[in-house]
Amino acid sequence: MNSICHISSAHYRNDTRIFLKEAVSLSKAGFKTSFIVLDEMEDEIKEGVKIINANLSKKKLSVFKRLFIGSFLIYRKLKFLKPKVIHFHDPELIILGIFLKFKKYKVIYDIHENTAHQILSKQKIPKIFRRLISIAFGLFEKLSVKAFDFLIYATPGIEENFSRRNSNSKVINNFPIVGDLDKTVKNNNKFDEVIFLGGINSIRGIETLVKSLEYAKVKLNLVGNFLEKNLKNKLQRLDGWQYVNYHGFCEREKSSKIISRSSAGLVTFYEAPNHMRSQPNKLFEYMCCGIPVIASYFPLWKLIVESNKCGICVNPNNPREIARAINFLQKNPKKAMLMGKKGREAVLKKYNWVLEEKKLIELYKKLLSL
Repeated sequence: MNSICHISSAHYRNDTRIFLKEAVSLSKAGFKTSFIVLDEMEDEIKEGVKIINANLSKKKLSVFKRLFIGSFLIYRKLKFLKPKVIHFHDPELIILGIFLKFKKYKVIYDIHENTAHQILSKQKIPKIFRRLISIAFGLFEKLSVKAFDFLIYATPGIEENFSRRNSNSKVINNFPIVGDLDKTVKNNNKFDEVIFLGGINSIRGIETLVKSLEYAKVKLNLVGNFLEKNLKNKLQRLDGWQYVNYHGFCEREKSSKIISRSSAGLVTFYEAPNHMRSQPNKLFEYMCCGIPVIASYFPLWKLIVESNKCGICVNPNNPREIARAINFLQKNPKKAMLMGKKGREAVLKKYNWVLEEKKLIELYKKLLSL
């Protein structure tokens, strides 16, 4: 049997793209699939995928340890597995990927983000150094990708940066799985609530969103972990926090229930180089669940939302504008319901994982036949 191993030093074992979509899809297609991670849990077999923890201490690794010994820990496990294809997902594993090519493995680099652009918004890096580090990493990454057997891009925007560097490449969009978050029976009697789903940090517009609640006077279901130290404390000092239902990280089933009672989904990220050409998964997940979206007015997002008539685009820096959009949907339930219906229709037709899964399986069949 053709064996495949996904590896990640930065993602959780239940990561939606890596595990739930790619690994599970490949396993169901008949490939022997494993996934090596660095976390605090035991090895397990889940939905046909063998999940292996390379972190023998079972204690959370610091960022420093993950960056500098993560590759070594993962390679120790790979030596015993000896898969035909190794599929890695983190830029910090590029050097390991090149080393694996020297060891005659077939290697796929799955590029989830435009990391060079992402560095420009990293709060932990002193602003004076961000541009220099971004340029240096961008050059390193573009030179490195030539070494790999195949590149996978999570969005067409990422493809634009690399298409000339490696002709063996394909966009596998991070579109939702129909029947996942939308499996809860839709509640047509919506509560006076909206939802923000996913990791919470400053650049994703959370401060302005909480401020908008002072004007909208509706509850926000905030579902996800805080990714920045002290950000939660900062938000709790805002007047709008009184309208927040903070759920923390939720499993898919609970998230589905919260979405079903929300009247709109918000994805009001601030303008940042890494956001302008991105396709946030939560945008399509809201659409899949049949609720209207309120999204930032970036050209690509505006094209998706307005061409499918599935929501409203706003200035993510303007709390009053966000509040007006929330209140419009609350006061016009028939229009909101129609937007939600059109969004779901668009997902069923063109923005779903089934279409992307076919491309992924074809890619693997081609690579393993070489």
